[in-house]
Amino acid sequence: MSSNEGAWKLESLDEGATRAVYDIQVGLLGLIPVSVSNRVSEVTLPQMLRRFKARTEAFVNDNVK
Repeated sequence: MSSNEGAWKLESLDEGATRAVYDIQVGLLGLIPVSVSNRVSEVTLPQMLRRFKARTEAFVNDNVK
């Protein structure tokens, strides 16, 4: 990768909830096949963020009484 920059945007919602949105810009080096680039941006990153969300929610549910 030639660059990997991201930022979280947090938005307060009703009843103490928060919406978290992650924006990422990735620059790839070299000759990367389009199929690989598409897989990273359309499949791998969304899967990673879904797992992050699930783990965060589980942590909060286990630690908020």
